[in-house]
Amino acid sequence: MSEFSRKELYDLLNRPAPLWLARINLSDAMLEFANLEGAYLQYANLGRVNLRGANLKRADLSNAILVNASLNNADMSGARLLSTNMANSVFNNATLVDARMDRCGLYMAKMNGADLSKANLMGAVMWDADLSEAILVETYFSLTMMTGINLSKANLQKAYLRFAHLGQAKLVEANLEGADVTNTYLMKSDLAGANLKKADMRDIYLNSASLYYADLTGANLERATLSEADLSSASLRGANLKDAKLGGATLVGTRYDASTVWPAGFNPRSEGAIEEP
Repeated sequence: MSEFSRKELYDLLNRPAPLWLARINLSDAMLEFANLEGAYLQYANLGRVNLRGANLKRADLSNAILVNASLNNADMSGARLLSTNMANSVFNNATLVDARMDRCGLYMAKMNGADLSKANLMGAVMWDADLSEAILVETYFSLTMMTGINLSKANLQKAYLRFAHLGQAKLVEANLEGADVTNTYLMKSDLAGANLKKADMRDIYLNSASLYYADLTGANLERATLSEADLSSASLRGANLKDAKLGGATLVGTRYDASTVWPAGFNPRSEGAIEEP
């Protein structure tokens, strides 16, 4: 429970900016639409706090506790959230453009429609988080733990996902055009209808993944592991599958053209793939 009365909170939040609130206990506080731009909130306890619509631009919440918090429509552009624990928090339609979120905890967080363009989430833990329809253009996800995450219909154009773990993730109709997913783990993930045009997918792990009707036009899948993957009705026009592992993969109705590069000795027609002019 917050250590401040409503009057004390009002007085605190109306002091000259930037506010110095490091290690403060504001748990359960009602801070809707509060102006905390540039505030110092390192190691603060903000558990279960209501910050809906709050202004947290360039605020520093590194190592803070934001568990079960409500941040719908909050503006956290340029905020620092290094090693911040935000498990089970709600960020629907929040803005986190250019935010630093290295090693933060977002386990089961809800971020539907949130804008995290160019944010840095290197090493973050995002198991079972919901980022459906989120804007993640040029977002940095290297080494991020994302098992079970929902990224359906999210915009991940030119996102950087090298060495990220996305096993059993949902990326249905996600836009990954031009994304870097080299050495990324996507085993048993659902990428049905995803846009992967010109994505860098070298050494990716897509064992038993669904790529049904996905668009992989011009994608680089060199040395990719696609064992038991479902590529039926997908487009592989101009894709590079040199040295890819396709054992047990389904290619019925998969479309390719003369510029598609297949593993040595592989016969796509015998697997039901269709060559297009």
